[in-house]
Amino acid sequence: MIDFANSNNLWISLSELNVEFLSKGGENEVYTGNKDNIVIKLNNFEYAGDDLENFFIRINAHNKLFGNVPYQMIGFAYNG
Repeated sequence: MIDFANSNNLWISLSELNVEFLSKGGENEVYTGNKDNIVIKLNNFEYAGDDLENFFIRINAHNKLFGNVPYQMIGFAYNG
C-alpha cells in the first residue's frame, strides 16, 4: 500500500486539511472540517488484514446501501 501511495502521489497531511480531531476508536480516527460539512475517517488498515481488497469492497457496499452519505477516498496518511 505504501508503494501504491508513493507511486500515485496519494499522501495527504491532516494538518494541511484544516480539520479538527473528534474521536478515536480501534478502526479509525475521526476528524471534521471546520468550515466544510465533512467528516474525515483515517482508517487503520491493520484491521483489514493481509487482504486489503475486502476493505475496498466494504466501502463500495456502503456507498451502494447508503448513497446519501458516501465514502470518498481522498488519500493516505499515517495514523497518530
